[in-house]
Amino acid sequence: MAKRNLVWILAVILLIMLFWQMPDAANRKDTFYQTFIPLADISSQVKKNYVEPVDDEKLLEGAIQGMLQKLDPFSRYIPPSELANFDNQTTGTIQGIGIFPEERSEFLTVLSPLEDSPAFKAGILPGDQILRIDGQTTKNMTWEDAAKLLAGEVGSKLTLEVRHELTGVIEQITVVRDTIHVFSVKGYVRNRDGAWDYRIDPENKIGYIRITSFLTNTWDELDQAYHQLIRQGARGVILDLRFNPGGLLDTAVKVADRFLNEGIIVSTKGKFQEEVVWRATPENTYSPLPLVVLVNNYTASAAEIVSGALKDHKRATVIGVRTYGKGSVQKLISLENGYGAIKLTTAYYYLPNGQNIHRRPGDKIWGVEPDMIVPVSVEEQLAIKDSRRKADVFWGKLPDTMAADDKKMDKCKPVPLWIDTQLKAAIDVLTETLTTKSNEESQAQILETRVSGDE
Repeated sequence: MAKRNLVWILAVILLIMLFWQMPDAANRKDTFYQTFIPLADISSQVKKNYVEPVDDEKLLEGAIQGMLQKLDPFSRYIPPSELANFDNQTTGTIQGIGIFPEERSEFLTVLSPLEDSPAFKAGILPGDQILRIDGQTTKNMTWEDAAKLLAGEVGSKLTLEVRHELTGVIEQITVVRDTIHVFSVKGYVRNRDGAWDYRIDPENKIGYIRITSFLTNTWDELDQAYHQLIRQGARGVILDLRFNPGGLLDTAVKVADRFLNEGIIVSTKGKFQEEVVWRATPENTYSPLPLVVLVNNYTASAAEIVSGALKDHKRATVIGVRTYGKGSVQKLISLENGYGAIKLTTAYYYLPNGQNIHRRPGDKIWGVEPDMIVPVSVEEQLAIKDSRRKADVFWGKLPDTMAADDKKMDKCKPVPLWIDTQLKAAIDVLTETLTTKSNEESQAQILETRVSGDE
């Protein structure tokens, strides 16, 4: 069978899958042909008259993407070449050597290697320049082009010519590509051994946990961070969900369930989907420390589920600005014969109070509205993001001889609280809560002592 015939079979399969969801079965056939006759006609005209040779696969992919994008911004076609990478985005693993690049540099410069990545194990550190990849210069090379050269099968090797920033030495390094775990739970600043310090205010015993996305192992990483804070005597916690684009629903439910022991966490309803409700259970619930959740206009999807559930159940004080409003459920539908998949919106998320999270045209209410609104300017947002990027830099264990005020350590310092006013507000709220709690406990203890004395 000709390749172009196989390509257009895919179009027919996809269109049938979409239109066979129509409730009126009698009209399906007629509607199908009447609607898509122009598509076949356009394809024929393009092949006959277009000035350049036509790639059927690219033409078809564009047609499918255009059709799905007309539904909403989140429905899309995923070709076979992208399907494996799409799965990695939610499982929390990637394949390669594990580096984040520095922007706007002449040569490919490493902002940070990922923890336990092949690059880090090979001795590549922040600031190092990768001059050549398998003999090809990286001078003025885009990150997209460099990523293609760095990508490859697990177990395959590549040779890098690296200039180390700390020593200036240039050497050839052979790196073996591997599967790398991506961590989504982070703290306020790194210790000298490279591990995260989750304490933001040791004096008042306030902890800080930042979740960057909801991946397969996020809840397990959160357990480790929270229990570490408990061992260190934390009396209150800040959960930072700003700039969190979301992720897996199952993970979001597990995270919310850690802070709740009963009640609805989230529900989903759709046109062709019955209502499904997720509820909290008493198992594995954390110690009920005072909690503040930070959100902003980039907090979306799974992050809105967590912040909304904690707010509705009055388990946390939510601070920031109204969240993004991405409350639609996408189902990944595999196509036959290895033709990839479609990610199709099939339902909406609803908070415990019954509110639809999703923002639709004309809506005045969407997402999660904070208990305390603390806006920040665009400049402040950029400063916060830049600070986070620097704080994420992984040096591994720093030599004891490196001074605390070394210029390298300056890269890891968090943004000052006078710039991050939302974080400062969270600390102030928790400090006031803990002070009030301490005063009440002291008064209760005094009263108990007096009663015991009277007896």
